[in-house]
Amino acid sequence: MASDECCIYVSLVPENTCKFERHKLSCLKLEDKVSALHTKVAELFGKDIGDLELVFLGKILKQDDTLEASGIKFGMTVFAYPHHELEKPTCTLDMQDVPMIAFGTALVNPAFRTMLQSLKDPEVLENVMAANPALADDPVAVGILQDPELMTLLANPNFLRKMAESHPALVEAAVQIAVSFHEEG
Repeated sequence: MASDECCIYVSLVPENTCKFERHKLSCLKLEDKVSALHTKVAELFGKDIGDLELVFLGKILKQDDTLEASGIKFGMTVFAYPHHELEKPTCTLDMQDVPMIAFGTALVNPAFRTMLQSLKDPEVLENVMAANPALADDPVAVGILQDPELMTLLANPNFLRKMAESHPALVEAAVQIAVSFHEEG
């Protein structure tokens, strides 16, 4: 039995340099779990187990698999990489803006303009008013809802703010219409 036949090589891939540290680990069996190898590698490099990721043939090794099931044979090299938590992307979008974005994107769709035209139909308007009872007390908001050209002005953030202050039911109805349009679309 050659000396390579009962050992596995481990290379630490450092973060900041291109120098690899390659070490020979013996006293391993192919029936051992990856977790046993992981423990030995962590001890060898003076790291915590959670700080290292073991990779063989481009795949991250699973702790519960055996070395043999992972395809490792004596004399082969396993690479140890520093473990990094994936950064979760942060959303810079204010969730209050999402309905307004839905309204803005709906406005550029010709089918949405047709939907706005349908608000002139008393039956459709009645359904919108049933979903937004505050509209019954705001005839100006109802008038704007029935005018597709005025509704397109809601895409302007300044106009929208003014309408939200003076006619909150209008803005709420417009957002609901846009959101339902996107859900149906």
